[in-house]
Amino acid sequence: EIMAIYATPEQAVSAAQAMQKAATNVLSAYGLGAGCAVHCGDVVEGLFGGKDVRTYTVIGDIVNTAKRLEGATAAGEITISDVVYERLGKQLQVKLCRTHDLKGKTKPFKSWVLLNSKVPDLLP
Repeated sequence: EIMAIYATPEQAVSAAQAMQKAATNVLSAYGLGAGCAVHCGDVVEGLFGGKDVRTYTVIGDIVNTAKRLEGATAAGEITISDVVYERLGKQLQVKLCRTHDLKGKTKPFKSWVLLNSKVPDLLP
């Protein structure tokens, strides 16, 4: 598992594309696969831990939701949350994936699957 933080959803989607391509190149030789998920929102960031050991990380509902969405993503897919779709929808080619009953959510969570071959390079 890899968790990465980006300043914009565009950067996150482009990075997910690159990670998915690299992972597929390596893992497919062993009959394995991996999926990526992208979600966005406000998080709490900082050094967390005790007096002797601290780790810089992010926490919050957005982080938990991204993790759960990643767990519901099939190998070889990049799933984006409805929030990301609302921000970037016109730039992306997607298909409606499904709704998920994610732990900690009171209503179904909608996600979209990127059609990888049609996604433009969103990095500047």
